[in-house]
Amino acid sequence: MDEKDCVRALREGNLSALEALMDRYSAYVYTVAASILRSSMTEEDIEEVVSDVFFALWKHRKALRAPDRVKSWLGRTARNMAVNKLRQKRPVLELEDDLLSPEEETMDDHLSRQERQHRVEQALREMESRDREIFLRHYYCCQSVREIAPAVGLSVSAVKTRLFRGRSKLREWLLKGGWTDETDL
Repeated sequence: MDEKDCVRALREGNLSALEALMDRYSAYVYTVAASILRSSMTEEDIEEVVSDVFFALWKHRKALRAPDRVKSWLGRTARNMAVNKLRQKRPVLELEDDLLSPEEETMDDHLSRQERQHRVEQALREMESRDREIFLRHYYCCQSVREIAPAVGLSVSAVKTRLFRGRSKLREWLLKGGWTDETDL
């Protein structure tokens, strides 16, 4: 059965078509997920993402419109699910909470800290997706530049450059918005 026939049969609810697509593309989906997760997740986590991708394919089978693009759909879905899994794992860094005892922090300080955190998150959402992924991997998941480079398909120097540019853009965005001044940076 060729790919177009598989997708047509899949849209009609044929489980053997799903199995055929899994046989054809499971290694590809695994490679996409592993390239993102290998350095920070277990083999079981990667396999879980692969299973979730094919479950999503089954769940959204009726929405597939271009039978010849199923491979790219699977790749995009695998990448998105892997990045989401990585985000769920990221450590929460609340250094200020460790430095201030609750009785020393005023309500204004607390609200100011929350607003600053919200602004940083907003600035991160405005970054290009690849730069955001690099930034989050480095600063939130504590991955080294050498771990990030092969996971995102860039050289070590390219990752360093993107981190530098990301920090510069973040600084500019916060300064321009009046959320901080040069002495805070």
